[in-house]
Parts: sequence; C-alpha cells; structure tokens
Amino acid sequence: MVSVSLEGVTKLFGDTRAVDDVTLELKGGELFFLLGPSGCGKTTCLRIVAGFYQPDAGTLRFNERVMNRVPPHLRNTGMVFQNYALWPHMTVVENVAYGLRLRKLPAAERTERVDRALEVVRMSEHAGKHPNQLSGGQQQRIALARALVIEPDVLLLDEPLSNLDAKLRGQMRYEIKRIHAEVGTTALYVTHDQIEALSMADRLAIMHDGRIEQVGTPREIYNAPVNRFVAQFVGDTNFVDGAVAAEASDGRIAVRTGLGELTCSAPPESVAPDAPVTCSMRPESLSIHARPPEGPNEFPARITGLTYHGDTEEYELMAAGELSLRAVMLNPGSDAPQAGSEVTVSVAAEDIAVLLR
Repeated sequence: MVSVSLEGVTKLFGDTRAVDDVTLELKGGELFFLLGPSGCGKTTCLRIVAGFYQPDAGTLRFNERVMNRVPPHLRNTGMVFQNYALWPHMTVVENVAYGLRLRKLPAAERTERVDRALEVVRMSEHAGKHPNQLSGGQQQRIALARALVIEPDVLLLDEPLSNLDAKLRGQMRYEIKRIHAEVGTTALYVTHDQIEALSMADRLAIMHDGRIEQVGTPREIYNAPVNRFVAQFVGDTNFVDGAVAAEASDGRIAVRTGLGELTCSAPPESVAPDAPVTCSMRPESLSIHARPPEGPNEFPARITGLTYHGDTEEYELMAAGELSLRAVMLNPGSDAPQAGSEVTVSVAAEDIAVLLR
C-alpha cells in the first residue's frame, strides 16, 4: 500500500497562499480526511496530490518517490468528483470501463474488473442502465466504482456526498467506509461536513486559512482540540474564559471562571498560575439536575429555552447572570426540566478541554 506525504507544501494564487507550508503524512491503506470551511485550502491540497496543481514550494511523495513533476495520468490515482462526472450517453458498464479502455487492457480483463467493481459497490443489477436512470446515491456508487476499477494507488474524493439529501448521505457514509475496508486503498477525502469526517475517518486534519490546525483520530480531535478554532468547528461547544488558579496533584488544573472554580484536565502544554485560558465544554457533557449545587464543578443556572428533537432535547441556559450555555439531554422523558426552571449544571473534569489564549 502506498503512503502519501506532503512536506512543507505551499501553493500560491497571486498573493493568496491557498496552501501554506502544509506537512502531512497519510499511512498506507488509511482513510484520511481533510476537514475545514470553504476556502481553507483542502481542495487545493487534494488537487496537488492528484497532479492538477504543482506546489510552489515543498515536496509531495508517494512512498519515497517524489511526485512534484509527475503528470496526473502517470500517478495512478482514482478521483471521485462532487458532481459524479458520468458520461450520460454511456451505460453503467461503459462508464466504469472507461479508464480501463484508455489503458488498453484486454477485453476479458476489463470485463472481469468491471464486474468486480460493480459487485463491490453493490450495483451489478444496474449494469445496463444509463446514469439518468439512476438515483443520486446510485450515480455516486458508479463514480466510486469507476475510480476503483483502475486499482489506484491513491483514491481521491472531493466532497462526494454534498449533492445528496441527508438520508442518502447517511447511507453513503456507511457504504464508502465499507468499500474502503474491503479494498484497502489509501484514500484522501475532502469535506466540510464534520459528521462525515468524525464518523468515517481513520484520522483527519483540520485546515484553516491554508494551514493545518490539528491532526488526529476523530476522538482525539473532538475530545482534545488544540485551540478555539478546532473546538468550535468540530461539533458544538460552550466557551468559558478564565485564568489558571493552580495545578492539582492528580495532574489536573483549577481554573477561575465566572461559573466559579472548575477542576479541568490539564492541557498538553504547561500553564503558569494566572495564565488566561478558555474552558471548552461540549453541550452533551453538561448534566442538568433539579437540586442545589452539591460539589465541585457544579453551578446554578436557569433554563431560558429548549428545543425537543425526539431522541434529544437541547437546553439554552443562563448561568452567573450573563453566561449563555447550551446543554443536550439524551432520551428526555416527561419529567425533563422545563423552560424557566432553576437547575444545577454539573460537568466532569475530563470533559473540560483547557485552551490557551
């Protein structure tokens, strides 16, 4: 399996640094995501790997081979586009076989590979249809089969689910993850959808303004963001500013905040007393109790609004007279607290990420 590495890669468009000194390594067989807002440089990175753009600085490697000047058709990459890019006048079989015909493979081998690719994406029964006879999800599967049939060293996916409705996106997330596990190809997937990245990626990189903010597994990114941008971009969170009061003996720290003193997990970097920090607390980590505060990391609040979603209920809270917070309760019952209620909110120390300011 082929690994992909970018070392100090920069791409300029006039005075704009679309990609700014990016260093990344994709392990062989890994499903790796680039996640970030529109304009952050993630698609430019993908196009550099594909060979559509040449980096202005830095080095791109597949395994140990430098790829900077290798043309796209010699990189053996498969591309899945956002708009599918299927030929409307060709059948499913003809679309999938297109890359194999360009490579002048024998007819028997083409047939064998196409049949296998359609089987992998579960589209064999639609082999004789044209794209306009298929749903959006089916067309996306055909686009994926076309990219896989050439047996690429690297599979590139450019926001492939953005044109699908919510239900189909959920189904295709599962299908792409299943297909990747079956074929084992190194894959680079670009998206701005946090749910896609968290639910599918082996690892991911968060991009912002052309630079990498953090690389890690979905759990690492979600539970231990390194800065405010990552914490607020990946999922929802509550920010409470404060200052370090002291280090605790168990490796945690105490932070003075408007909610009182909170015991928190220590950040990776050492922090001095009185250092300004921000506490990040996910809404689902806040628990609501119909009783007075009883211990550490508990504080009073008032429910100012709520939204019922069936499986969850979302609460808007006002604490310390001016701090607006959000909490989420799973599977709320008929006895769930109502708007206007005075409640106690608690949060575990390990659920508070301390971010340096």
